[in-house]
Amino acid sequence: MAYQQPGYAQPAYQQTTVHQPAPQTVVVHTQNGPAPDVSSAWVWAVISFFYCWIISIFAIMYAFNGNNAVSRGDYETANREIKRSIKMSKIGIIVGILLYIAIVVFYVIFYLVVLGVYYD
Repeated sequence: MAYQQPGYAQPAYQQTTVHQPAPQTVVVHTQNGPAPDVSSAWVWAVISFFYCWIISIFAIMYAFNGNNAVSRGDYETANREIKRSIKMSKIGIIVGILLYIAIVVFYVIFYLVVLGVYYD
């Protein structure tokens, strides 16, 4: 018999049964048909980068998300992200053109004022 400290009894061991739920199946609904074309979103995003790079970062992010959605087979999300990317790219191009026009107008007015002062 093994030595036991006085006043200390061995604990009684109980067997515990754990019930785990059955694994659940995740169903992803995809559309049948051809995959959306992500290349147009990338082209728009790269072009908008030269006009207004701050806004085009978001367009590139949406194009990347659309590309990932196509690779997962989630065409609904891919179409939504591609449309967002193209919309952000167009906004970036418009904002960039307006900024370039504003800069040119500012420089023209500035040089006319400066040259006008020297010719008086």
